[in-house]
Amino acid sequence: MSVEAREPAALAHAITRAWRPYRWRAYLFGAVVGVLIAGIPTAVATTILALILEGAGVSLDPGFPWAELIWSGVFVLAFAAAGAWALARWLPRTFKAATETYLWLATRAEAHWHALFGDLPVPRTSPAMRLFVDGTPETPETAGERFGILMALGELDAARRVIGQMPESSPRERHMRSTAGWLVDFIDAKDGPLEPLWMSAATIDDPAERLEAEVELAVSEARIALATGRDWMTPLAAVRERLGREPARILWQFAWRPAFRLILSAAVIGVGAYWLFILVR
Repeated sequence: MSVEAREPAALAHAITRAWRPYRWRAYLFGAVVGVLIAGIPTAVATTILALILEGAGVSLDPGFPWAELIWSGVFVLAFAAAGAWALARWLPRTFKAATETYLWLATRAEAHWHALFGDLPVPRTSPAMRLFVDGTPETPETAGERFGILMALGELDAARRVIGQMPESSPRERHMRSTAGWLVDFIDAKDGPLEPLWMSAATIDDPAERLEAEVELAVSEARIALATGRDWMTPLAAVRERLGREPARILWQFAWRPAFRLILSAAVIGVGAYWLFILVR
């Protein structure tokens, strides 16, 4: 059982590793779609356009490859759009469901952060995390967020101390405190049972809060599976159907937009370099 598999970000890293092969498939799919769209309908359209312009008495410079430039532009856009679509949608069912569940919970956690701290961005680097921890008042209201940051920093003793500051005036707060204790023990290679946490989650009155607690427990089950070399996707995929359509939208926003920008940039650079070589030689 590796220490790395118990780190707070181990599950996110596992998702990234599992996603990698599908990225190359997405790029290949985008390239094929780009070639087909640019090579057939776009070529036909530019030919028709050229005939229309010729019939209207508009002459085009035969030495300038205007049609080929249009084909290149269409290829770039189709390549980026189709590749990004494949990266966000064309995934194995279990992996897709597991990823959507994980992102749903991460999005909920970020919403809680902004509800407490307003527009303050979530710190994502060690220096930013350290500044947050050092500059945030130690109050019961901020204990949950400070606990999460200290865990990300690997400061388990400080995280344990902060657990004692967490409020416990409601079933949800008591459950969150117990969950935090389980997590810090798990990261410290001390395995505790999840059954008491499932029972405490069942006492939460608000259905949305109870669902979130149960999804977090599914994530804990996935952590255990990952740390013991077992199937970590199934616990996350099993709870996915309870989350409705929102996780699919979250995955689309998370994957499609960054992938589209990345593929588009790479394609523009590659095609631009090709045409620069053609036009200046």
